[in-house]
Amino acid sequence: MKYCPQCCKKYSDTQRFCLDDGIEIVPDPFFLSGQMLGGKYQIESLIDMGGMGAVYRARHRYLNLPIAFKIVRPDQASQTLLRLFEKEAQIAAPLDHPNIVKVYDAGLLTARNQEGQEIEISYLAMEWLDGRTLDQDLRGQGRLSFERAQEILKQTCAALAAAHDKLTIHRDLKPSNIMLVRQSNDSERVKVLDFGIGKVMSSADGTNVTLNAGTPQYASPEQLIRGVRID
Repeated sequence: MKYCPQCCKKYSDTQRFCLDDGIEIVPDPFFLSGQMLGGKYQIESLIDMGGMGAVYRARHRYLNLPIAFKIVRPDQASQTLLRLFEKEAQIAAPLDHPNIVKVYDAGLLTARNQEGQEIEISYLAMEWLDGRTLDQDLRGQGRLSFERAQEILKQTCAALAAAHDKLTIHRDLKPSNIMLVRQSNDSERVKVLDFGIGKVMSSADGTNVTLNAGTPQYASPEQLIRGVRID
């Protein structure tokens, strides 16, 4: 996959120039690939990019482990987005469950942009998952068998139950946030991703909707109405 450095539109590896901007497209518009960040994260390649964030494959220098390195897109960073990103780390890190992606580390690191200038990067370091999302699986293979759908649903519910036990609700559960990982015994492990707009139901945080967030096609009705309690 390649991206336009100006508009960040995705293209296939065979494309050379952006059809909108006319400039040469690159595998990494933020030029982090190849950099060693924080003295321990060797950034290898850009894996995927959304409207607000990007995910890289990286390797931990000392542990020699592959890492999913998620950042706030430098061209989209805002105080609101940075707060949501920080909240994702705070929500996801304590959720220790086989069906929830593990967060190893989070914080700010210094990187260099294309001009060699230092920039600050907000990041999450998470376990690397070899698999595909439920969304990709449905697009590629179509309808699931009843037995497979049942097993995916059971594991997804187990992840949500573990989060609910810690008074945390996801608020953006959808097929693209459910990763399917094939195990060594050929079984399928579900991993729930992206608690970025999750909410902690505590006395300090409250349980009322303060932000209309989530994907409308998958959101519960109550979370789309400001002031309504989410249970």
